[in-house]
Amino acid sequence: MVGKGARDMTDLSGHTVFDSLARTSARLERSVRLASGLSAAMWSRDEIGSTRYAEPSHHTLSLYLSGGEGFRLRGPRAVQPSLGAGSVCVMPKGITTDWDVRGAVSLFHLYVSPEAFDRAVIETLDRDPARLELRPLVYLREPLIEGMIRAGVLGLGWDEPGERVALSYAMQALLAAQLVRVSATDRPHDAAPPAPHRGGLSRMALKRVQESVEARLAEALTIETLAAEAGLSPFHFARAFRTSTGESPHRYVLMRRIEAARSMIDAGEALSQVALRCGFVGQSHFTARFRELVGVTPGRYRQSRGA
Repeated sequence: MVGKGARDMTDLSGHTVFDSLARTSARLERSVRLASGLSAAMWSRDEIGSTRYAEPSHHTLSLYLSGGEGFRLRGPRAVQPSLGAGSVCVMPKGITTDWDVRGAVSLFHLYVSPEAFDRAVIETLDRDPARLELRPLVYLREPLIEGMIRAGVLGLGWDEPGERVALSYAMQALLAAQLVRVSATDRPHDAAPPAPHRGGLSRMALKRVQESVEARLAEALTIETLAAEAGLSPFHFARAFRTSTGESPHRYVLMRRIEAARSMIDAGEALSQVALRCGFVGQSHFTARFRELVGVTPGRYRQSRGA
């Protein structure tokens, strides 16, 4: 069981599917929460029973790593049997599912916030997320998804700060390159959406967004929050913002946080306080992102500046 010492990064309570499994005899082997709206968990289970995921608040990608041959999805008209190890399931936000559980299984879950999914749709498909939906998929074979999970996600140390960037990249790639590709589909009667406006933000709209970012660096800013400042949908805002600045909103916010962190370090503030004031979920996340953009850790940067 994952220890309690790193609760901020391993406690996934609040995820509907995670909470449902936590109420059974399933054993949580390891878990991790990333600031990008992605979380993952590995579970082992061996019992006879049933489980309901009631209107989950997030999307879930599931892979049976071993076992699971006795599992079934109970639908309104039919029962769908598991394919055993290698079975992939996609459970969208808001859709209740009922499962018959029989025997042993080891499984991997990727929990995806709606905001993270929308961002992946924008960046991967260049489409408006409001015009797409994630369709449920149950017990299919997807070798690319299975391979990315087994080699790119499970092979990393989830509790190792030094591998946090690699883990985030692997999970983002899994979402963007595979989950969106496999399961995103047009909403009914919306197969031919109008072409979106491709211009940049007005000077005043860009100024409002930039001022909002500077004033709220310590907060968990979302693309929806920033889009509201510009009076646009998240999709149109993301495209217009990139046209105006050359950066995605997510990248721009990260760069502003790192720049603010450099100023605070130069002023002699404690690194732990700098991380909090700049909106990072913990010291390891702050260190990884700082090193990614600056090339050295915050501690090394402080030493080089003599602060």
